[in-house]
Amino acid sequence: MTRYESTVRSLFDLAEIEINGPSPWDIQVHDDRFYQRVLAHAVLGFGESYMDGWWDCDQLDTLTCRIRRAGLEEKVQPWKLLIPVAT
Repeated sequence: MTRYESTVRSLFDLAEIEINGPSPWDIQVHDDRFYQRVLAHAVLGFGESYMDGWWDCDQLDTLTCRIRRAGLEEKVQPWKLLIPVAT
């Protein structure tokens, strides 16, 4: 597992979302470039990687609610993640 993947997994854990997990709101990643893109471009990278087919989810509405409730959009800011990923 790369540092990018580990960091993204830790962030989604805050919202009780599991990467490639069994729940319908869990993200199913199809392209490992997803992790770096999310960290580099935050919300925009998350959305663009979905449009590019890098991940999908059976219940996007529930996924979105969990992300919003956990405040992940404020936590995923590329400059804040620079040091943890680089070390």
